[in-house]
Amino acid sequence: MTPRLASRGTLAFALVTGLLLGGTPQASPPAPSMVVVTFAAPPTLEQAEMLASIASGVHRYAHLPAAVAVVAPALVPLLRELPGVRGVYPNAVLEPVLFSSTGAIRATGAWADGYTGAGIGIAIVDAGVDGTHPDLCAALQFCIGTPIKTVQNVKFIGNQSYLDPVVVLENQISTDST
Repeated sequence: MTPRLASRGTLAFALVTGLLLGGTPQASPPAPSMVVVTFAAPPTLEQAEMLASIASGVHRYAHLPAAVAVVAPALVPLLRELPGVRGVYPNAVLEPVLFSSTGAIRATGAWADGYTGAGIGIAIVDAGVDGTHPDLCAALQFCIGTPIKTVQNVKFIGNQSYLDPVVVLENQISTDST
């Protein structure tokens, strides 16, 4: 049996396909990845449409200056060049780095005394939490189809550095100072 020669059209198709897929025509393209695209403000509908012209899926946030996009890895550099884009980051699970805070809060002593944190809620110490924001809703009227997320919002008033009298206001909807 004599080998069959490919036609010029078949060779051109194979070459173009190989260049587009980053390998031979039989190679599979890299799997799309999910990235977080950040902006100065929540993305506009126009910005989301620009992302969608490159990505296979886009979710823009209404209150956060970000969108999530599903995109082929080779196209990520194009996202960075879009107007208004501040950054593009992989959507990855991050491991906490506790080497400095563990010692500062004396966690090893608590662990040695048998405290594990089982059954304990999480506290976020911040300069203020706006419980009227739907992502942090402190009362049902601020939650958009979700349960209450901020269980206790406490405002400390006074200069704690100088041991001045400090007033503690519990069950506040908003403790945001701005």
